[in-house]
Amino acid sequence: MLNKNFRLSLILFGLATAIGATTSASTDLCLALLSNPISTSTSVTKDLPYGYVENKAWGEQIYVHELSDLEQTFAKIQNQPWPQQLQQLIQLDVRRYFFDLWVLSETYKTIDASFFSANVEFFKNFESLLGKVGLKQEMQSKPITISEPALVSFFKDEAASAASDLKAALDTAKFLEDPNKTFQDLEKKLQDYSNWLSAEKDREFLLSELIQFTSHLNNKIQKRAFDTDDLATGLHELRKKLREVVLHIVNLQHLIRLVDEGPLPPKLALWYEELERQNPNLLENPYMPEASSEVKNPILVPRKLIAMIGALVNIIGNIKDQDEPLVELQEAALKSPALTTEDRNRILEKIKLAGAALEDQKQVADKFQNRISDTDLLGQFIKFLQGQP
Repeated sequence: MLNKNFRLSLILFGLATAIGATTSASTDLCLALLSNPISTSTSVTKDLPYGYVENKAWGEQIYVHELSDLEQTFAKIQNQPWPQQLQQLIQLDVRRYFFDLWVLSETYKTIDASFFSANVEFFKNFESLLGKVGLKQEMQSKPITISEPALVSFFKDEAASAASDLKAALDTAKFLEDPNKTFQDLEKKLQDYSNWLSAEKDREFLLSELIQFTSHLNNKIQKRAFDTDDLATGLHELRKKLREVVLHIVNLQHLIRLVDEGPLPPKLALWYEELERQNPNLLENPYMPEASSEVKNPILVPRKLIAMIGALVNIIGNIKDQDEPLVELQEAALKSPALTTEDRNRILEKIKLAGAALEDQKQVADKFQNRISDTDLLGQFIKFLQGQP
């Protein structure tokens, strides 16, 4: 595991030895990447009381609360012009709510695919559209592109196209035109659904799904399934799956209770101490759902273990934020019609040199998988969940 200062030293050393003093543009490119990574880390906790009741399905209540949060956001921006609405949607991280609803729909699809599959695609589409807009907007303002006007123009056009696609989807769903009616209709559809489990059975189901999802991920890590050269299916996918474990917990906020799990096994305790030295506020990371439980029989979650998983999500996310601009720049260089062959080759070489200074992502993914496997982090997390009433 590399801290930020070591990675910085590694990158600068790699640039100095690989490209020498004459390729200052590549040095500037890599320094800009370090100074301005694409930021994707956001606080995901929601600590206001939700008013959960004991005798209603947990899933139905989670859905309604998530939709209510979205409704309030869209209602606030309803009368603003589109450019302001767009920026508010990005700044308020509305994408997170759609992601939560997507994960929730994916979970309940195992009970009733005929009803929840449509919700999966609906919420996933908006999560994807918002993510694309945010990424393209950040890329067009990157210092690394200032010296390449053709790429600045390319990302500007890409951002405008992504925003247009988002606007069309929002208009079709009438999120902007009449958010109150739109969300009331969505909530009524869920409340009219007749096959919700009882609250007790729903608790058992959600706990079982969390255990099953984490077990499947743990098995993949044991087999080193993320040890690939492809970023999308390697390190980034590992981070995505770890994040889903945490978001399963975040979605259950007010329905869980964080508890001290007692002494950790030696290897796991050592790793926890390392993470805590790097971040003294480890137990307060953005993924930690600290809200108090609102039900009598909440799901019990081990405080230190979920903190460690959340910390890994953030650490890998920081690495991802440094790599992603290079991937976007390479794609832009290959696609931009404004570049001559000479300019395209020059930019691609610059990107290649900057990327060579970063640690090999396959090796990074392997290090994380080895540490997770060696300490049995996910195995201990699963064992704790299985051991509760």
